[in-house]
Amino acid sequence: MPEAVDTLDHILATATVAHEQIFDLHRDLTGLDAADDESRARLAEAVRISLTDIPTVLRPALELMERWLDQSVLDRDAAEGTVVEIEAELKRVASDLERLQARLRGIARELQASRDEARRA
Repeated sequence: MPEAVDTLDHILATATVAHEQIFDLHRDLTGLDAADDESRARLAEAVRISLTDIPTVLRPALELMERWLDQSVLDRDAAEGTVVEIEAELKRVASDLERLQARLRGIARELQASRDEARRA
């Protein structure tokens, strides 16, 4: 599989894993009776980023990937051109993706700190 397609899969998988980890952290807070409106807002933000914002930013690249999948079987020359388009699209949205991924990491750190503090209390 071309690197651009692997990169796209990796971005989506990373967002899914981040969402799952954030959910687990919030579940821990709930179990410690430390979940509050702020932690629920962070969880909701993570859900939005993982399930809506990142897929929306990636939509053009995902559409290109679908085209590439068909072409990789039916027209290898066209598939190579589509890979170039995927690479260009990933470069175009790189700063948006980094901002969203950084926010997911920030939410995870914030919830982890809240969980750790609740465990010490």
